[in-house]
Amino acid sequence: MCGGGVKRGIIGDMEGETEMQSPTSKDRKQQEGVR
Repeated sequence: MCGGGVKRGIIGDMEGETEMQSPTSKDRKQQEGVR
């Protein structure tokens, strides 16, 4: 959860439902954003 606030906002808007359904997807997207 480092520097994933802004990315989380954008992803949350696009894949907000996917995040709740698949928490793993959110983690993978956040990791990619941090990289």
